[in-house]
Amino acid sequence: MQFDDFEDNLNLAIKWLTVISLIAVVVWCVIALAKAIFPKETNSAKNRAEQQMIKDDINTEVADETADELLDLGYTTSAEDELNMFLDDEDAQTASHAGYTFKLNVKAMPDKLYFDSIKNEDILAKKREIINQKVGKNYIDSVLSYGTLERWNPASFPLKVYVQKPAEVPTSHINEIYNAFTKWSDTTKGFMNFEFVDNPEAADIICSYPQDFYRSCSSDQSSVTSKQYFTYDDNGYIKKSHIDLTYKDCNGEIYAEDLVYAFALREIGHSLGLRGHSGIFQNKVLYYPVANKNESVRPEINVADINTLKLIYSVLPDKTNSEFSEEQRKKLIRPEEVWGDTIERSVASEKAILYNIERSPDLPSLHIALANYYSEHKQYDEALAVYSRSIVLLNDAAFKARVYVKVGDTYSSQHRYLEALEAYKLSLKSLNDKNNRFNVYFNLGFIYYQQAKFNDSLKAFQTAIQFVDNKESFHRLLMNLACVYIKVGNYADAQKCADKAYSIRESKCSTYIEAYTRFLNEDYDGAEEFASISVDKYDSLMGYGLLAQIYYKTEQYAELKKLQVRAKELFPNNPPFEFK
Repeated sequence: MQFDDFEDNLNLAIKWLTVISLIAVVVWCVIALAKAIFPKETNSAKNRAEQQMIKDDINTEVADETADELLDLGYTTSAEDELNMFLDDEDAQTASHAGYTFKLNVKAMPDKLYFDSIKNEDILAKKREIINQKVGKNYIDSVLSYGTLERWNPASFPLKVYVQKPAEVPTSHINEIYNAFTKWSDTTKGFMNFEFVDNPEAADIICSYPQDFYRSCSSDQSSVTSKQYFTYDDNGYIKKSHIDLTYKDCNGEIYAEDLVYAFALREIGHSLGLRGHSGIFQNKVLYYPVANKNESVRPEINVADINTLKLIYSVLPDKTNSEFSEEQRKKLIRPEEVWGDTIERSVASEKAILYNIERSPDLPSLHIALANYYSEHKQYDEALAVYSRSIVLLNDAAFKARVYVKVGDTYSSQHRYLEALEAYKLSLKSLNDKNNRFNVYFNLGFIYYQQAKFNDSLKAFQTAIQFVDNKESFHRLLMNLACVYIKVGNYADAQKCADKAYSIRESKCSTYIEAYTRFLNEDYDGAEEFASISVDKYDSLMGYGLLAQIYYKTEQYAELKKLQVRAKELFPNNPPFEFK
């Protein structure tokens, strides 16, 4: 199915609206000018006060600076934190030898680890009205993922699909998954088309039955029978869409084929870009179907689903799988013309969740979605309040455990580590899925590190190893383990971790740790090799400090003088070392 005519007509409507909006702005400017020429005294005073308030707001907006170097473990610091990387005068390492004096100003390793919790209305309304008239019934306010449009570039169609076929899963279930893909293709008249492959690595969409898939056995069983999520490459492009499925209910009974079809149809819709939930309870596709064994739940793709799909494939996405050509971009509507700017879209996303909560106030998953939204937008107090409300609604201990993980993550984001510690400990009592257990032990390791409880930190990170399920998580864990081993004086194991982390991914971070652990183990040749890379490739502040130590230690004074010249050029206000 081609959407070209639809796109052209919709673009034309948007352009006319823009013209009307500009006329309105001109009229408003004329009125404002008249008021400026013939002001009322009270209004003038009010205007001056408002202008001063605006100036005050601007003056108080001070953006944090990102440190040039903080072990490059993904940690963003303020300028003050960056200065804290330098040694105090009483701590500065000064040495003299053969008539030379050497002073190191940069700390060898900051006491921080990488941590990522495993976080114009009238005109817009008029535009929305025109779009709705043109498109028809839709739910564009509910389709975004935290205010972000994610969908595929049609140039990459057909999408390649891999369907796992475990021996224990009934063949009829697998057939229903294929039927769901066929339904999307037929209903969109071939615009959404798929090619089935036998290798998951070659697939865009992977349908699988993970053994550690979380099972909820609360009254709301249907909310966790399947799930969809995107993974991304290093440049932020969509890499794959994952659809995780189950085939039995909490009582061990095999799901009916109609229900399997409903799950698959919904998650495929999410994979195509319909990330939210429609809030439509009749003939629902993108809202969780109710598990009722006594009645058919086989849904249809309705008009609102197709209209919404048409709309999002007429809009330039925020995230996609490949770059759009200039010709493609000319035919697409900018997302702010549909949803407004990022702030407006964020508010719309919140309103959509609140709307669904109003329709289904006792559905815990909706409250958790709202809390996740608040946490994502750094509204931590609001997030904690809603998480608490969702816990009250839950009867299932394992589901509660997952919420406690979120609570712990939120406390950690506020640096409230004691509360985070208690939340994580509560989660471990009933937590049964591998990924969340990894996150909890990883985060416990971080918190113990912040409290200088290095042996406890080491135990937590070591425990996390058994729950690692991907290379990126393993890389993060190894980097942190290397840092903790350094703190407890086990330099040999620190270097083993650094070696493995570097082999997984070379980065500014892993290169420095590789150099530093070799230096601690008195492998000065190896340390020099990696410290040189840290300096030449990454302009690392700490790399300069480390390489200077190596040169001084090995009496390479000529090289040290050259390095000093380079360091002063790069860091004129805060040289990492001094050499006379």
